Amino acid sequence: MRTLVLNAEMIPTAEVPVTEALTKVFLGKAYTVEEHPRIVFRSPGLTIAAPVSIAMFRYTRLPASFYGRAALTNENLFLRDGDRCLYCLRTRKELYEAGLRLTREHVLPRSRGGPDHWENVVAACQACNCRKGSHTPDEAGMPLQGRVWVPSVGRLHRLRMDRRIRGLHAAE
Repeated sequence: MRTLVLNAEMIPTAEVPVTEALTKVFLGKAYTVEEHPRIVFRSPGLTIAAPVSIAMFRYTRLPASFYGRAALTNENLFLRDGDRCLYCLRTRKELYEAGLRLTREHVLPRSRGGPDHWENVVAACQACNCRKGSHTPDEAGMPLQGRVWVPSVGRLHRLRMDRRIRGLHAAE
């Protein structure tokens, strides 16, 4: 299990193993922001809930790379687009139940010179990707249901943590 580390301004700076997070809390360098509802650590004299996120007491300077452009990977793309097809808006879970999966789809097809850049790719289910084919969304009559944007490393980090927290609360 991993724990999100926030700086004093509550900006995510890293994810660390839960044992490292507990060490920071016990040494007085950080405090627990949110605890896991079911996972606890026990010793003969102490029981403590596993931290989902901790915040440092002192300000931690963020590296310049935190604000830079994130790498374009399928997982980062699906995270940016909310784990859903931007044409039909079905979620990754709904697609999985239907026997489909999310794919990387080029708004301006690569066969027409469309680049493999953040500004030209969206998450799409296999059905929508095949239906659109090598057409633009306008030509295929399939308007995008979301906004295409270039995420920073930090923004994806926050989205990833939001996804984890939603997953924890959905399981309760």
